[in-house]
Amino acid sequence: MEGSNQDAAPYNDIRKATFTFKDNSKVVVTMINQFGQGWLPQDWTQDERFYQYDRWFENEAMQEANMKYYYDQVTGEFDKVLAEHGYVRDGHYYRVEKANNDTLVFFCHFGLGCVLISHLLSMSPMVLWHNLCAAPSSVTTLTSEERRKGIAGFRMNSYGDISHLYAHDEPPAFAARFCECYDNDERHD
Repeated sequence: MEGSNQDAAPYNDIRKATFTFKDNSKVVVTMINQFGQGWLPQDWTQDERFYQYDRWFENEAMQEANMKYYYDQVTGEFDKVLAEHGYVRDGHYYRVEKANNDTLVFFCHFGLGCVLISHLLSMSPMVLWHNLCAAPSSVTTLTSEERRKGIAGFRMNSYGDISHLYAHDEPPAFAARFCECYDNDERHD
């Protein structure tokens, strides 16, 4: 990693790392340590902007990390994929230019999944990042609904489903979860 300020931890919750590839192309990654100071429930829930789809990124830490830019980059590319399948973003809904019953499958990490869901449902990703839990290998299903000709929205039918694990007697991972009670011998941070 070139130009990383990771040594500033643990007091700096925002880190930038530059990855240089063999062809000399570079990608700069901004990471926010969600377990650092200010990201516990008693802290982040005090900022009402985090609950608003169009204001969560106004928080000072989010501005410093340029989160709105990155969020827009990811959701913009996501919308391009949906447009290729006939659904074009128009405000908080999608214009249906080519109705279909296509099934699109995305394999992604919890954080990215929350970004995509927040965009489809016009919700703050901050609320999803801090209040949902998707175990490794879990399945989330959203469906487009064209209840009026040419206008579609998305509905989440299931979130974090792990029934495939239970069907094969596999225990779900505790990853992404924290202790239910403080005195439990489980992960706190």
